[in-house]
Amino acid sequence: MLVNDVESLIKVGQVNKRFHRLIDDSKLWYNAFLSRYPVWGSRVEYSFNSKKLIDWKDFMIHLVKQQKATKNFSFEFVQEQLIKSRKRRFVEDTIDEEQQEQEQEPPLEIPFWIQDPLVVDIDRIDKTGIVATGKHRKHTLSRTSQHKILFWEYPSWKLIRTFELNLAPSNITCQIIGIQSIRMPTANGKGFQKVRFFTLAVGIAFLNGLDQQQQQQQQQQQNNDEFEDRVDIWKAIFVYRLFDDGSTQCIAHVKVEDLFLGREVFLFSDASWCKSNDGDCNESSIPSSDLTDWMNIICPTRSPLESDNSRFTVYMLAIGPIFERNISGCVQLAKFDLRGQRNILDPSITPVIWDGISNQLVPIPKKYQYFLGLGNTSNNDRFLFGNATEMITCIRLGTDVSCMIHFKYPPYLNHLICTGSYQDDELSVYDWRFGIKVGSLPWKTTQDATVIHRTTNASRIIHPEPQDHINIQVDEEILPQLDLNMQRNELLQRQGQEQDAEEDDDADTVEVPVDVRPWGLESTLVLPPYWMSADGKEPVEYSREDLAQHGFRLIAVGDNRSDNQRDKLEIKVWDISYLLQVKWDPLIDNKTQDEEAISDSLLMELTQRFSWWPRRTKELSRLAIQMILEQQYQSQLLSQHEFSIDLTNNNHNLQHNTNNIQPQQPYTNKKVHLQQFLLPYSPPKGLQSMLLSHTFDKDEQQPQDIPVKYTAYNVLYTSLFLLTEDGKVTVMDIETGKITGTVENVAQVEGKRSLHTQQVRGIDVNVIGGREVVVTSKEGLLRGIVS
Repeated sequence: MLVNDVESLIKVGQVNKRFHRLIDDSKLWYNAFLSRYPVWGSRVEYSFNSKKLIDWKDFMIHLVKQQKATKNFSFEFVQEQLIKSRKRRFVEDTIDEEQQEQEQEPPLEIPFWIQDPLVVDIDRIDKTGIVATGKHRKHTLSRTSQHKILFWEYPSWKLIRTFELNLAPSNITCQIIGIQSIRMPTANGKGFQKVRFFTLAVGIAFLNGLDQQQQQQQQQQQNNDEFEDRVDIWKAIFVYRLFDDGSTQCIAHVKVEDLFLGREVFLFSDASWCKSNDGDCNESSIPSSDLTDWMNIICPTRSPLESDNSRFTVYMLAIGPIFERNISGCVQLAKFDLRGQRNILDPSITPVIWDGISNQLVPIPKKYQYFLGLGNTSNNDRFLFGNATEMITCIRLGTDVSCMIHFKYPPYLNHLICTGSYQDDELSVYDWRFGIKVGSLPWKTTQDATVIHRTTNASRIIHPEPQDHINIQVDEEILPQLDLNMQRNELLQRQGQEQDAEEDDDADTVEVPVDVRPWGLESTLVLPPYWMSADGKEPVEYSREDLAQHGFRLIAVGDNRSDNQRDKLEIKVWDISYLLQVKWDPLIDNKTQDEEAISDSLLMELTQRFSWWPRRTKELSRLAIQMILEQQYQSQLLSQHEFSIDLTNNNHNLQHNTNNIQPQQPYTNKKVHLQQFLLPYSPPKGLQSMLLSHTFDKDEQQPQDIPVKYTAYNVLYTSLFLLTEDGKVTVMDIETGKITGTVENVAQVEGKRSLHTQQVRGIDVNVIGGREVVVTSKEGLLRGIVS
C-alpha cells in the first residue's frame, strides 16, 4: 500500500473488511509517523529488541485527534472551593440574586491572587496524583503577608486541602516550589513505599538595586490588585510531608546560602536515586544505587549515627542561578530525616517573623502576636525551636547562565543539568554532583549542517522584559567577546574615543548584531512511556536503552531581548537520546595510572573550586583540569583584545582598535576547546544533534499576526503550547513550526465566576496527564482538554 498518511489510512479501512484488516499492520502506521514527522521522529525505530516501541496505530490516531482539537479548544476555571453538599447547593440557588448583588459590591479586603507556577506530582502509569499552586496577599493592618496553598486531586480536580500560613514583615513572602513522591523504605525496613512531599520557599523580591525611597514611590504608583509578591531570592525552604488524608507534617527547615535566585527543588533518597518513582513501589527489594559512593566524595559522612539512619535520609537539591559578579549556575544540597524533629519551626503553626540579625525566620514573641492580629498561640519561645538545617554543599555550574534544566526524567540522568548561556554559542551539560562540565551542545549551526531551518516573518513581535544585565553578542568572527563589566566598558569607551579623536574621522566602526540567546529549556520523549494501548497490556519498567529508543529531545526557546529594533524568536530542538547510551563512571580510579603533573597555581585553583579535590578520582581529576584550563584559555584570549562598547547608541556600535586584533587568530563567541578527548556527554563524532531551528523574524513587508512575547511554554507530544502574559495561548507544530491553533483569551468562559468576558494575566502553562493543558493565571487556574 502506498498510502502513508493517517487520514487516508482511516478512509481505506472503511472500504471493506479486507482493507480494514490490512490497516491493522503496525508498520503502515509507523511509516505514516515518519511521513508526518520526518525530522522530529528521526532516529526513532519501529521496534527494539524485537518488540514494538508503542502501539503505532493508537498513537498516530491520537496525535491527529490532538492536532485537530488544538484548532478550536477552550478553557474553564478550576473550582477553588471545597465540594458542597446537595442541601447547601439548593439553599444557595434560592439566594442567587443576593449573591449577584454582593459580587457587584467592592470587597472589603484585598483578594488573594495566584502568583506561583503550577506544581504537579502525576504518576506516569495510572495518570493520577496531586496538583498545587499558591495564592497570596498583603494584609495592611497587620503588616503581614498571607498565603494559601491549594491542593487538587487529579484527574477529578477535587480540592482536597488548603494550607495556610502568615509571614512578617509583609515584604517576606513564600511560594510553593515543588511537590514530589519518592521511594522510601517502610518503617520496618522490609519493603518500600511512596512518600509525597511538598516544598515552600520563603524569600523576597529582587528589586534590582533600587533604594528604599524608590521602592516606596513605585509601590505607591501600583494598585494593590497589581502588586506582586514574587519570591525571587530564596532565604529558607520548608519541606512538608503530605499524607493521603490531606494532613501535613513539617519535616525540614533549611537555610539557603548567598543571593540564590531559586527555580526548583528535587528530592531523592538512596532508594529513589536514578530510579523511577512511578507505579506502586511495592517491590520487596530494589538494586542498590551508587549514592553513598559519590556522596562520600562530595560530602563525607560526619558520624556513624548518620550512616545508621541513612535509610530515613532524604536529600534536597535546590537549583537556580546565584547572583555574584555575574549570573552563575548553582545547586545547593541539604539532607534531613524523614521522621522529622520535635522542635522544628513550622510557620503554619507558629507565627514567625524575619530576623535580619540572624538572617532567618524566628517565632514572634507572644506579647506582639495580639498587635499583629494573630491571636494567642501556644508557648513558642525562641529557645524551644531548633536551628535551621544548613546546606551541606554549594556547587557552581558555570557563569553567564541564562537558563537551566535538571533532567528529572528519565531518572537515569538525575545527575545532569543543562545550562544556556548569555555568552557562549553552546549549551553546557554539567554533572552537578561535582560541578564539572561533562558535555556540550551547539547553540548555532555550521553552514554544512543538516539542520532544518524554517523562518516565519512577523510584524507584531514583542520580546520579553530585559534581564538585570546587558546582553550584547557578536556574530563576526574577527570581533572579540564583549566584557559585561560596566565600569570597564566605560573606561574602555573613553580610551577608544580619545584614540578616535587623534585618528581619521573615518575610523572603522563595526555594527554589532545582537544574537538570539536561550531563556527556557524543556525536555520530552517523542514516544511517551507507559502508553496505554488498546491491548490493555500492563506497562513494564523501562531500561535506559529502552528510553533511548523512544527519542529523547531537548527544546529551547530564545530571543534577542537586548535589541529593540530587530525582534527575533527562535525555537530549537536537539536529539539527546545519546545521553541515555553513555556509559561513564566518574568514580573510576585507576591506581596504575600516574596523576598528571600540574602547576602550583592550577592546583590552588582546583582546590578552591572543588571541595572534593582531596578525595578525587583519576576520572574526576582529568575532567576538572580540562575545564579549568579551558576557562583560563578563554580568559587569556579575551585579555589580548582591547575594545569598547558604545552604550549610548541603539545600534550597539562596537569601537575597537583594529591594530590589536590578530587576523590569523580571530576571537569568536564560540568557545575554543583545548580538549584532548571528547567529553562523555557531548554528541558522538559524526552525530548532528540539532534537528530543528524555527525562526520568527520581524519583517514589515510581510506582516503576520504572531505575537512572541511568551511568558512560558510546554510541550505535549508534537505540539508546543506558548503562553503570553495577557493570556493568549499559541499552539505550534514542532515539526513544521506552523501555528495550528490559537486561543486569544483563555478567560473567555461563561459561568458563575464571571458574568462577562475578562482578561487574565498569564503566569505558566502546564501539560498534565498527557491530555490537559492548564494555564496558571493571576486570577485562577484554567484547564482545557486537547485530546
